[in-house]
Amino acid sequence: MDDLAGVITGLGALHCSGRADEINDAARSALVHARESAAAVQALHELLGSWMRDVRG
Repeated sequence: MDDLAGVITGLGALHCSGRADEINDAARSALVHARESAAAVQALHELLGSWMRDVRG
């Protein structure tokens, strides 16, 4: 999540500077990080759900 926060902070700085190409690249990077984070959370949710079903029998 620190990487995502850094990307978002960088987006703000680039926006202020008016560099459109760099803003687009940073936005794409932020989207990739968000998707990766969402996938990791989903996998953890599924793993914990499976573990809870096993524990409860």
